[in-house]
Amino acid sequence: MDGRRAGTVAANRLEETMGWSYRKSIKMGPFRLNLSRSGVGHSVGGRGARYTRTADGRKEMTFRIPGTGLSWRRPMGPRRRRRR
Repeated sequence: MDGRRAGTVAANRLEETMGWSYRKSIKMGPFRLNLSRSGVGHSVGGRGARYTRTADGRKEMTFRIPGTGLSWRRPMGPRRRRRR
């Protein structure tokens, strides 16, 4: 298989797995309203720390070091047991 054919096959696979998504974020000071296809979520915080409630009800806390691209995210609320 030549290089052009292999690239075409890979591109066709990528096209099959990609879907449409929608996400819009409306900022109001330290508050953010997040609109997506799955519903509405909200978050509050600044550049270094943010509390988020997602559209599907999950809660998480995110800590970031601005300008570095480094962040740490922690789920909040009751921990779920893992199935074995």
